[in-house]
Amino acid sequence: MNDHVMNARMTESSYRPHDSCGYILQKWTSLSKRMVTPAEAEAAANERIAVTCRHTRI
Repeated sequence: MNDHVMNARMTESSYRPHDSCGYILQKWTSLSKRMVTPAEAEAAANERIAVTCRHTRI
């Protein structure tokens, strides 16, 4: 594969939400709203996504 195609795919994937992250956010936010205020739940969900969505580029 040439560099141009690889760069385009890497850029596209870096801007597209990962399916597992979306699922985790939805599930975590749903659970959090039962236990804490919406602002706290949002902060916790955002923090969790930052950790979960880290991926290495090859």
